[in-house]
Amino acid sequence: METDNPRLLKFVYQFGLGYRTGQGFGYLEVL
Repeated sequence: METDNPRLLKFVYQFGLGYRTGQGFGYLEVL
């Protein structure tokens, strides 16, 4: 896992944030 990849870090952050709010699966649909 490339932790120096800004896009990946942003995705992981948004996914984690969405997961806590119950909308995490929405990010999976985008992917």
